[in-house]
This record gives sequence, C-alpha cells and structure tokens, in this order.
Amino acid sequence: MIKSISGLNESEDKTRSVQINLCVIGDDDQNVFTFKGADTKYILQFQEEYKARRLLLTENYRSTKNIIETANCLIQNNPIRCKQSLEEQVRINSERQNLRGDPVLALIFNNLSQQAGWIKDKVKSWIQAGIAPHEIAILASRWDDLSPIRLLLERESISTYALKSNTIPLVKNRCTRLLINALQKDYSLVLNPEELVQERFEAFFERTGRSLTEPTVKTLINIAKDLDKERGYGSEDVVLPISGDEILTAIFEFNENGESFLENNSVLVTSCHGSKGLEFRKVILLTDGFKTNGNELESERRLFYVAMTRAEEELVICFTKQSTFIQQAALTSQVTAYTENQLPQLMCYFDLTPSDVYLGYEITKNKQNIIKNLCEHDLIEIRANNHNNTWSIFTRNNDEIGCLSKRGRRFLQQKGMSPSQFKFQTNEITVKYIYHHLKRDDISGEILEDWFVVIPQIRVCR
Repeated sequence: MIKSISGLNESEDKTRSVQINLCVIGDDDQNVFTFKGADTKYILQFQEEYKARRLLLTENYRSTKNIIETANCLIQNNPIRCKQSLEEQVRINSERQNLRGDPVLALIFNNLSQQAGWIKDKVKSWIQAGIAPHEIAILASRWDDLSPIRLLLERESISTYALKSNTIPLVKNRCTRLLINALQKDYSLVLNPEELVQERFEAFFERTGRSLTEPTVKTLINIAKDLDKERGYGSEDVVLPISGDEILTAIFEFNENGESFLENNSVLVTSCHGSKGLEFRKVILLTDGFKTNGNELESERRLFYVAMTRAEEELVICFTKQSTFIQQAALTSQVTAYTENQLPQLMCYFDLTPSDVYLGYEITKNKQNIIKNLCEHDLIEIRANNHNNTWSIFTRNNDEIGCLSKRGRRFLQQKGMSPSQFKFQTNEITVKYIYHHLKRDDISGEILEDWFVVIPQIRVCR
C-alpha cells in the first residue's frame, strides 16, 4: 500500500527512493482483535522499517485520574509496548489535573445471581440519581454472564440493548425489505429540500402497519435522521434535495458496514469487544471469563484495559472468581453480600439466529399472511410438538408458524430445556426478527425458496 501511495509500484527503477508525508495512528494497548489477524508488532516495527518519527499522544480527556492510574497499573504488565518509561504513560489532561474522582471498586460475589441482583440495584440507584440510562454500560467477556443482569433490569422496566455481531443483516429484515421495495418501485423519487427523509420513513411504516418502536424500524429511522443531517438540516442555510437512489445507497452501505446505533433510553449490556471506541459516565465490568493463562494473556489484558477505559466518572469491577488482572491493577477485592430473597432461580436470555430455526419448513411457507403481519417484540409461543422431540413456534392465536432446527433444539437442550421436560410460560417468547429467507439453486441460480421466517427471542426469568 505504501509503495502504491509513493508511486514506486509504477517505477521501473527498483532502487529509486522517494520521500512522502505519511501519518499512521494506532494504539498498541488497544489492539483487541488479534483473532482477526491484528498484531501489535506492526505498530512497533513501523518506526524502524520506515525511519518514522514517533509522537506519543498520552493525554486522556475522558476518564478520571483514579480510572487512568488503575488502568495504567494493569497494562504496564504487558512487556512489549510503545509506552515504556514512566513519563510515556497515559495521564489525565492538564485542565483536569485535580479530578481524581471515585475510587475504582473491585467487588467479589458468591455467585452470578447475587452479582446480577447487586448490579440491578446499582443501576437503579444511578438512574434515580439522575444518570440517563444511555450513560451506563455493563461489559463482560462472556455473553452468558450478562443474561441475568438484562433480565433483572428489564423486570424493573429498565430497557437494555446489546451490540452483537451475529444479528441478521439489516436488508434481510421484513421492515427493510418493505422499504427497499417501495423505494425501488418509485425510481424517479426526489425529496425536495423541505421534505425530511425521517418524516417520509415514519409515514411509510405507519401506512404499512409497522410499529415505530420495532428495533429495525428505529434503525432505519436513525439512518434517515443521519441523511437529513448530511443534507444540511439543523446546521446549514441551504438544504440539498436527495434522490431515492441515494437513500437506497445509504441503507445498503449501512448494511455492508455492519454498524449499530446507540440507543438513547437504554442501558448498554454488551461484550468488551463491542464497547471499543465508546464512552460512558458509569461502567460496570464483569471479569469472569477473561483468560489469564497461555498465549492469550497479553491480548486479554489489553481487552480488560480497553473495557476499563470506557468509563468517564465511575468504574465498578465485579466478579465471582479472583482474577490475576485485579491484582495487577493493584485493586483490593471487597467481599460483597447480596441478601435479596426474591432472586429468580432460572434466568436465561437467548437471541436465536436463523440457524436455530428450520427455514425450509412447509408450514412457514404456507403461513406468510400471518407472519407478515407480525411485528418485532410481538408475543409468540414456543411449545413442544406432538411427539415431544422438537419445538414448534405459534402465534398467540394458536397458529403454527414455524419450528426450531436441530441446532436450535440442541442449543436449548444444552441449557436444560428439553421439549419432553420443559415448558415455556406466557410472555417468555417474543419476535426478535422477521427474516427474509432466500434459497437459490447452486448451479442455475433459480430461486427455490423465498419467504419470511420468524426468529424468536427467549427471556426466562422465574
């Protein structure tokens, strides 16, 4: 790439040297994607290979002094880093020198249920004190550790959301297909400067019977808001028109990039990887599940460091098992008892995927009129079939609309939910997505299957 930028690829003289102005920015302490091929050696070798001048950016404008010092204490245990001397470590920016902030807490619990109960109470107290839900994040290495916390928060009417990479593509959702089809049919569409894309989208979804609270609809409306800002609404004197093709391009680009929008009135409950680049006033970090042995130690330490430094004002670290990282961060563990007697005994939060559902089910094909009228978050049911050997999906009106795949059945079986022994209760199953299933012949490309399939969400808290 650098040869291409400098023009050396086009030169026949392989010995010719050139000088170009090139700026490369990176933070080796925040390299958390080694499983995708990222390696800190590329940053460390760059200076030597290209005789580059190194400039260290060490002022932190986000976190309090206590959070920065605790995070530094941890990451300095990685032996190979750009920032080696004491003077090179990250520090609070000079304008906030006196902002030490609350001490970082390290709390150990007897079990995950007690930990979830304490966190639920802590989040409630923050919100009651005036902290907005979107200013709070709960981060973990393992998704399963977050399930009881989400369930307890939602039982208290505190909305949560996650940033998961295994969700279905935006353009495979029923809501999105409706919008795309309408835009493609109206090929000459051009919105004048006085017409908002947001208002156009909202009117369309209301006209087609969709709820504006559906997650996919909210995502599409957020795309529309961004388009309106780019056109100049709210900041420029001149607002540009926009064509239907430009709107479609924005939807497809968003789909390709795999982006997500942060939600305004919800607590983020997500993985440490998903939190990279974000910041929150209050952060709770769960440490169970971090690998502290073997070849992954340094990478896991960097991930822990990234999660810690998402916090602006307050960082609380929770765990049920002692961690090497707690000791390396020079934190003292506090044994924390949680005595609420009403904690549920069974707490499971599962976002099923298309591979968990039998996509080619004939009944699903024949019930399209019913499926197309469902909305995300509508209540549905999962029941054992007549032979008690798999799970069938029903509407609340007792219409069978699908069934789980072998993979989905095995997944629930591993969680102790066998069709012959377990029964889901009312309000435990909702529509997560309405997925556009399209199957083509591998050779001819002929469409063999083309219909919508309900993908359930399971929330058990009892």
